Amino acid sequence: MSFSLQKVSYSFTGSENVLRDVSLDLEPGKFYGVLGPNGSGKTTFLDLLQGHKTAASGRVLYKDWDINLYGKKELAREIALVPQDFVLHFPFSVREIILMGRYPHLSRFQMPGTKDIEIAEKAMEQTGTTKLQDSLITELSGGEKQRVIFARALAQTPEILLLDEATSQLDIRYGLELMKLSSKLNQDQETTIVAVFHDINQAARFCDELLFFKQGELDSLGPIDQIFSSDTLNRIFGVRAKIFFEPFLESWQAVFQT
Repeated sequence: MSFSLQKVSYSFTGSENVLRDVSLDLEPGKFYGVLGPNGSGKTTFLDLLQGHKTAASGRVLYKDWDINLYGKKELAREIALVPQDFVLHFPFSVREIILMGRYPHLSRFQMPGTKDIEIAEKAMEQTGTTKLQDSLITELSGGEKQRVIFARALAQTPEILLLDEATSQLDIRYGLELMKLSSKLNQDQETTIVAVFHDINQAARFCDELLFFKQGELDSLGPIDQIFSSDTLNRIFGVRAKIFFEPFLESWQAVFQT
């Protein structure tokens, strides 16, 4: 298993549990979509998978080892995160930001070599950020910054790619292109992807399996054709929806009733 969570709970200081008794296994090479209302624990779930947060109780295992036994740099060589919001006040160039994705693979004080530069340039090409490489990150729009951070994550050459509503600030074109790129990485390189989605239909289009969270608990997990249903969406989001298969997209889709 890539990850195994065993009765994991997490809470912020002085607050109720954000996640409660979450148990699940995530297999390598799959594309998982994480869905749920605001405040249901989705981002905290990704933070636990990356080792940024430590469970209050229970265990998070990565490759059968407690994730707390790994060093931060060791995890960064294998797990990359594209957050929803990214704030950086220092005027690094786009090229410098993307090359930062190579740092987990370098020894202390080692400068990026030819291979690292080639990987960074490929990441820029894949994300349409090559023309921005000499621009300062502080001068970019929100959508441009998001593509740069996506490129930095690709430069890490991760086995696991975590996406936290990573396309929410992008226009339709770039949002679709980056989701298609994620799908291609998953299919061609067997990169395991765990992505939080705001767009339910986008999740249904690109993912193999969906995880639904509600009020800090894992409500359900399973393949699209088994779990993507009117009953599930009504239970999780309190909305009525009609589910149908869209041949053009080759995926299940939902139409919501108002």
